[in-house]
Amino acid sequence: MTKTKSNIGNFFEDFSLGQVIRHAAPRTVTSGEVALYTALYLPRFAVQSSKAFAQAIGYADAPIDDILVFHFVLGKTVRTCR
Repeated sequence: MTKTKSNIGNFFEDFSLGQVIRHAAPRTVTSGEVALYTALYLPRFAVQSSKAFAQAIGYADAPIDDILVFHFVLGKTVRTCR
């Protein structure tokens, strides 16, 4: 008897480096979502906290926190119950 998953969808260990996941509905991260995340969780690094600092080291703007990006990507790969 082989054990199988009871839920359809990916678990963390199901992902691999370089894997491309295409979604029917693309997701745009807005400045409001970044502001809310920043206010609630506080960025860990100066480059993500300050536009001036980011520009001083060569970025056009402060990049989005990597954990926020991870949460968006993971959220898009999980099926919702219908």
